[in-house]
Amino acid sequence: MFKILRVSIIKKNRSSCILISNIIITMVPQKNNPLHGVTLKIVIEELVAHYGWEALGQKIAIKCFMVNPSVNSSLTFLRKTPWAREKVEKYYIWTFFKRDGTRK
Repeated sequence: MFKILRVSIIKKNRSSCILISNIIITMVPQKNNPLHGVTLKIVIEELVAHYGWEALGQKIAIKCFMVNPSVNSSLTFLRKTPWAREKVEKYYIWTFFKRDGTRK
């Protein structure tokens, strides 16, 4: 989510209009979203580094983790399949985050 802090516009002379605009946009942190700023690729890579492909396929029964697993094939499948992506993201949060949303 973005928040606009300040907008200022300056105009000078009717014959030679100079328009200067200052827009300051800052990122507002999402307090209740532990996945904010974490890409799906990072999620998969960290889960694989922590569990390995075989254990990950046993814990999350998704074919892309069990048959010829790779990061690219998993990314392709998870981007097209919302229910599977949700399962993986929930398991990532359960594995790497405490109840209060901070990293373990």
